[in-house]
Amino acid sequence: MSIKHHRQVIREAVAAQLLNKTDAGDRVFVNRQRTLRKQDLPCLLVYTTTENCDTAYATSTAPRVDRRRLSCVVDIRAERRKGLDDLLDTLAAQVEQAVFADVSFSETVADSLLTSTRLLFSDEGEDCIGSCELTWELEYYTDASPSPDDLPYWDKAGVSINTSGGEDSHQEINVPGGGQS
Repeated sequence: MSIKHHRQVIREAVAAQLLNKTDAGDRVFVNRQRTLRKQDLPCLLVYTTTENCDTAYATSTAPRVDRRRLSCVVDIRAERRKGLDDLLDTLAAQVEQAVFADVSFSETVADSLLTSTRLLFSDEGEDCIGSCELTWELEYYTDASPSPDDLPYWDKAGVSINTSGGEDSHQEINVPGGGQS
């Protein structure tokens, strides 16, 4: 059985929302581990870095629900000898505008907040390669309860009742259809 983790679904939704919405066009890649060639630039790389789970929230709900906060990076890559800062800032403004158009990424996450921007440069040869990493905190919820298919079958349930100071009463109940697998 092959299922996608919610992080993968989120990365794909972010990339889909950015596709053809910036000067990078269709050069939006869902992975940071990609060999980039000059003809791939400018491009956007979408990847996730860290995720935190709110344990206080998880233990306060029934059935259990995990509130997660995922760091998702949209890494803008471009090359230019002059005006690289301006090019990266233009692309960053386009990415921000595309994200702000739907901060839930078609209801894939509950909310998204831009938390940081980091600019990096590498001067290798005749062209400068630059990167503008926009980090978004994405909040989403997952059901932490097991699927009914994953629960064991049982055919009897025990019930104990204690009425204020009286004797405990115990009764065994047959569960209709129990014991099936």
